[in-house]
Amino acid sequence: MSKKGAFEPIDNCAKLAVAKGNFMRQIGSYFGEEFEQSMGKGSRFGRQLVELPNNQIRLALLEKGRVVGFFTDEIYADYMRSKMQKSDELFKHPLVIHSNQVYYAFSKKSVDDKQIKHIRKAFEVLAQSQSFQRLKTKYR
Repeated sequence: MSKKGAFEPIDNCAKLAVAKGNFMRQIGSYFGEEFEQSMGKGSRFGRQLVELPNNQIRLALLEKGRVVGFFTDEIYADYMRSKMQKSDELFKHPLVIHSNQVYYAFSKKSVDDKQIKHIRKAFEVLAQSQSFQRLKTKYR
């Protein structure tokens, strides 16, 4: 995310790598191995990457010009633009740096294969339901 008009839309890592100014990400955030290797601490871009402890600071730093953009989850970006009424100020760039599936973790001691199959089937049915689709739409 950046202020509207701060950059041409960034749709690939090459454009991101040459962008001028400091960018912010939350401490502990992970954007995939490729990003960490090519854009991490040892690179020119990595020296412009400020890591801060929480999400609330990002808007203040952006408004004060201390950072030119920040990385965030796509759903949170949409939330900030709509629910926080920042759609006139913030621009969500089309670049998706990293995406992954959501995984479940269960103890092998407490959940057997039959239960796993049951949970998997239940999620497949849920994922096709209108309720689930409405939830996805609501948080997009």
